[in-house]
Amino acid sequence: MMLLIVVSVAKIAVAGLASCMSTAVIERTREFGVMRTLGARAHDIQNSIILEAIMIGLMSWAIAFVIAIPLTLWMGKLLSATLNRQMPLVVSPRLRPSGSSALCLSLWLQVLPRQAAAGLTIRQTLAQT
Repeated sequence: MMLLIVVSVAKIAVAGLASCMSTAVIERTREFGVMRTLGARAHDIQNSIILEAIMIGLMSWAIAFVIAIPLTLWMGKLLSATLNRQMPLVVSPRLRPSGSSALCLSLWLQVLPRQAAAGLTIRQTLAQT
């Protein structure tokens, strides 16, 4: 049952992260047009989107890590009381790679919006409202 809950939360988190990445690129389309007008290349725009994806991935991992520890403690106390057994907090060594997987996931989720934004002409970016 717990595994089902974890998988469901992970799916929702991925959908939220994908939505965040796409929205960030769409909202900055006019900014990309101005950057192109000032001489920025498509590569420069892609680099700015990649940097933003890295920052969002790291921040989402850090926030999730900070929230997960107290939530895990609370769930452990709740389950200990329910099952009449002591359930200690054990931090898995596999937790460390989760930060890199969050970063990789955020980079992977921004590939399509990044390519779409970099492929727009100056006229297309400035014409969008």
